[in-house]
Amino acid sequence: MTAPQKERKTATLTIRGLDVTVKDQIQRQAKQNGRSMEAQARSILEDAAFPSKNNALVAYPKGDPISALHLSDQTQRRLEDQAQQRGHSVADEVRAILDRGTRPVDAGRIIYELSREYGGFDDFEPPKRTGSRDLPDFS
Repeated sequence: MTAPQKERKTATLTIRGLDVTVKDQIQRQAKQNGRSMEAQARSILEDAAFPSKNNALVAYPKGDPISALHLSDQTQRRLEDQAQQRGHSVADEVRAILDRGTRPVDAGRIIYELSREYGGFDDFEPPKRTGSRDLPDFS
């Protein structure tokens, strides 16, 4: 005998006015990750709504906007709460999450800021170089 399963509620979400470069970046990331653009957008939204979990998201292009399907009620409530806290609509909140999730990392700026906060490489002593290594004799 199997235990009855809870029915998972889902929601449909349409995002209008999403910058084309964000959509293109999601497509590139999806290709790199070997999944559909829908799955990539779902992953980005779920990770943003639940940073400690990795839930699945499906999104698909519908003209310019991106529509996300099958968001759980919990995810939808979390997105609504985040949007309300920031004074955004849910669509604006999702747009901001997708934008942050697809923005390239500026590693140089991050390293610079960390070096300003914790100190740079002024104290770093590179190891002394020794002579060249012995080469093998192939004769």
